[in-house]
Amino acid sequence: MSSCQPVAGVWSRLFEEDPLGDTQSADRTTLVLWTQTPVSGIYVDLRLPKDSPGRSDTVGVTRTARPSALRAITGGLDGTNADVSILTRQKSFAGVLTYSLGDTTEAKGEALAKDTVLAELAKNDKAALGLCTCFWRRDIDYQPPSGGLDIGVCASYSPMADNGAVDLRETGDDGSYAEGWHRVGETHAGPFMALQLVSENGHDNGRIGYWVRTGHRFAYAIGRPTTAELAKALGCPPQTPTIKDQVGKTLEEVIKSLEQGDNGGNKKEELLGVIGSYVAACGEIDPDTGAWRILDSTNPGLVHCHLVGAIMDKNCCSTLSKGDSKDAVKEGDSVQQHVCGEGSFVRKWKVLELSGCSVPFL
Repeated sequence: MSSCQPVAGVWSRLFEEDPLGDTQSADRTTLVLWTQTPVSGIYVDLRLPKDSPGRSDTVGVTRTARPSALRAITGGLDGTNADVSILTRQKSFAGVLTYSLGDTTEAKGEALAKDTVLAELAKNDKAALGLCTCFWRRDIDYQPPSGGLDIGVCASYSPMADNGAVDLRETGDDGSYAEGWHRVGETHAGPFMALQLVSENGHDNGRIGYWVRTGHRFAYAIGRPTTAELAKALGCPPQTPTIKDQVGKTLEEVIKSLEQGDNGGNKKEELLGVIGSYVAACGEIDPDTGAWRILDSTNPGLVHCHLVGAIMDKNCCSTLSKGDSKDAVKEGDSVQQHVCGEGSFVRKWKVLELSGCSVPFL
């Protein structure tokens, strides 16, 4: 095993062939962003279909900026003109990537045998990335668990550009699909930051969350509460933890079943609360103000808000503090995120990776 440095950066998906070889029906409209750190291996993946209200490039959407929606509850969802069905088709997941050279899958050789394009790329000794295997461990998921593993055999199409940009082909280890990826320039060499959620309002290890930075881009994802008691404590509907038990189903199917149930789940605000109890956002850091501007999110109320901003900024979602420490923050330390909104809401994060930058105390 090696570090994830070769695939560090922000990757934008170009296409998805599913099944493999179906280029005519390949998906080229879904916005997919994979943000990858090099040392900790932590990544965040965000996937918003065409016309999703959480895409900053979607036109005709009525949005109300709600910085407090970062608390991962209903806020920001009920202020859109999108129906529940669009929101349930969104995707996001996050966890830790394992990277290795060559084809190290149990089905060794199957991807190369079925994907002739990948097989040709693997022969190019001048490409930026030779044949390699990526395993994405999903610690949190916007959708119910798939029940399977995310394993891709990859190789790049060409040498790397001076700014780090490169195109990559990923083929499923079973040869069932292929995806094309483009690494965004100036994101591969840092600065890098990776934080892991420790607690919320004093509730330790209640749910999993990750916050990463690569270059001038960032991604942030908070999973759903794992118990009904925690869901209640954090202001989420009690049905929220059931999502993780619906293996193999889609979120759309689960929400429809709740809507038809006798437990009060037919109330739209509760359904939106279940959906919005997971929040993911991606964006870029303003070089002049230092604000972390959200461009795309599962929660449309966060679009164009600032994940971290100045305290007097009306679009500021949160501020960070070092607690009682006066020393510079380093790996292994903890920081506190004060989320905007009525009442106190504090997330505590542990710094797992920090290179070329500091934690943003604005």
